[in-house]
Amino acid sequence: MITRQKLLSFAIVASLSLCVVACGGSSPTKAVVADGLDLLPHSTLEDWVTYSDAVVVVNVNRETEIAPSVDEIKAGEGMIMRTVQVEVSDTVWSRDEAPSAPATFEFVTYGWVFKGDKRTVIGEAGGARIEVGRSYLVPLVRFETGEWAPISSQEVLVWNDGVGVLENPATASAAVKAVADHPKSELADLLGSTKPDPVAAPYGDLSAQDRYQAVANANRKSD
Repeated sequence: MITRQKLLSFAIVASLSLCVVACGGSSPTKAVVADGLDLLPHSTLEDWVTYSDAVVVVNVNRETEIAPSVDEIKAGEGMIMRTVQVEVSDTVWSRDEAPSAPATFEFVTYGWVFKGDKRTVIGEAGGARIEVGRSYLVPLVRFETGEWAPISSQEVLVWNDGVGVLENPATASAAVKAVADHPKSELADLLGSTKPDPVAAPYGDLSAQDRYQAVANANRKSD
């Protein structure tokens, strides 16, 4: 199981701001929006096809709260994360040399911030908040530990009536904007015709993190 520490290494929260957002297609509600530094490039379609292993549709079956730390409990404020279990219902695209995504898996995502007995939902900066009972379009990565998770919480779209829904256009990445409102067949063509970073071509058998490091090293040598 991915731990809370694993998530924070995957998406390091740099700031939390309070605003009014639409979470998972629901009516606008007051939420804290997480903004952070991600482990891998993810904001363009080139990033998706270079560092993701697959782009899939998942159904969220259940969630489990992760207890805050002892220090947070003592302070009476902090952050509550969630482990969500998802089932892959469709594969839209997969990278050459990539491992196959499991039929079901778990990963950690944002939950709430709390102060005393009050909880405030944490929304995703540019992406959809993951909720039980809904379906999402997600670019997936298998990390070095063998765990699977979205390449970034910012790259998650609600999947509704066979298309990805753009919910936060002001903060959405170029990749999210590019794939929104396209049915599966068009998405497969779009992703299949997108060229990965050519510098990454020799490193397709490496994990996403090692591939990114190899690309960074190669680019430094060429400067």
